[in-house]
Amino acid sequence: MNSDRRLEAILRVRDELTTVSRRGTARARQMTEVLTVIERALVNYIANNPGSRAIDIARFLGLNKSTVSRQLTSLHERGFVDVHVDPDDQRNRSLVLTEAGQRERARVDDGVFDAVVARVADWDDDEIARFADALTRFNNAEV
Repeated sequence: MNSDRRLEAILRVRDELTTVSRRGTARARQMTEVLTVIERALVNYIANNPGSRAIDIARFLGLNKSTVSRQLTSLHERGFVDVHVDPDDQRNRSLVLTEAGQRERARVDDGVFDAVVARVADWDDDEIARFADALTRFNNAEV
């Protein structure tokens, strides 16, 4: 691919990712008034990494630890997250979803799944697999 075509393609990727992100955020707001976009990201991280700590989430999502801490406090107070304190080190707090947190995550995930299924309804299996592979490769790239 020549440099002009490459640049053009990279700009298209940027623009399409921006559109996906904006539409996803808008759709998520319509689907739930329970959790904010950031809270959903925290809930998903905890679901995929039970026992994680606030600092783990902050590093993974590239957020300030105080932002994560405030969001986690809200999630805990509303019954979506449990905090387990290490008896040997009170500063070490691991996080797990409560049943309410698991239910809310499942409800939102089902809505997102349905939206993806609708978008790729006329794609063949190979197209879906290639798209999934490309997204995985993109998300796993070290920057």
